[in-house]
Amino acid sequence: MPKFTLPIEKVDLEDRDLIGKNFANFYYLRNYPNVRFPNSFFVTSLGFQETLSAHWKDLENLLSTNSSSLEVIEKTKEILKNKLKLNSELKSEISHRIKSFKKPLVVTANLIYPNKGQEKQIFTATLENERTLFEAVVGAYLSFLQPETVKPFISLNELRGLNVVLMISEKIFPEVSGKAFVNFLDKDKIRIYSLWGEYDKNSTKDISVINKSDLTEASYFIAQQKEQIAFIKGSYRPLAVSEKFQNQRKLDLKRSLEIANVWKKIETQTLVEISLIYAISRNKIFITEIEVNSNTTKLFQEALGSVISLPLISTLKPIFPGIATGVSKLIAKKSDFKNLHHGE
Repeated sequence: MPKFTLPIEKVDLEDRDLIGKNFANFYYLRNYPNVRFPNSFFVTSLGFQETLSAHWKDLENLLSTNSSSLEVIEKTKEILKNKLKLNSELKSEISHRIKSFKKPLVVTANLIYPNKGQEKQIFTATLENERTLFEAVVGAYLSFLQPETVKPFISLNELRGLNVVLMISEKIFPEVSGKAFVNFLDKDKIRIYSLWGEYDKNSTKDISVINKSDLTEASYFIAQQKEQIAFIKGSYRPLAVSEKFQNQRKLDLKRSLEIANVWKKIETQTLVEISLIYAISRNKIFITEIEVNSNTTKLFQEALGSVISLPLISTLKPIFPGIATGVSKLIAKKSDFKNLHHGE
């Protein structure tokens, strides 16, 4: 059984500890026939820990300087880059996984703060072929060394608590791409950005606004897009959009509602607000990223980690709509939690 890698189609919610909650959320896409995910696999946190295990002492110099300046961090990264060696078993698993993958490849790294329950993307690279893949993996692992990452940690043990997990995927070449999310000022509406070509948060975008309650379109704003981003011959380049398409709607109503439906179902199951990054290629919708919004109320994560304060439940109905429940139990005080069994 593979030790360091996990194919995306095998992901389960119990894999959160190995790949983080954002990557584990791809589990929810299994049962949606109208959307899919790229051909991908994950390199678990075990790969990061194995790779860094012999080098944490080198980081003591970084911490002993009592400085998190960019200059000190870049010098440390350069030293580690020359020393870091990937485990032979890890390299073998990665090589085996990518044999059937079409090129280019995309490597994405998420940094996990286990004690804070937070994650963020810290690295992404698109590779024309696999020759530089292992070099990219090393670069992804070292990308956790940033001023904002190192500064909060005052000891080596605290820094060692961080994890970096990777997603290695086939590159999707989208005709249209975008993002689905909820604005915290108007949580009853799902907003879907769309634009020609690769998703770029700084580009002008169409905005489809979908009513969350009944999944109907409330409004659609068309943005004039004169330029799109495309991946050509190993790099992302701007290309002109022909005048005919500049003021054309990027995302038709059917696609908007399909994406909104996926967003709503995942939110219902995770109990947190999420953002979806999608790409449409050859009339197929691919979800390429699922991110739990950092400012949302993490009720589900809190419930897993500690006892939370809940009101008296006397209706004997599920507390969260859309979540399967077992036998209903009355919770009147905190001590009643110890009488609960798995599934109730």
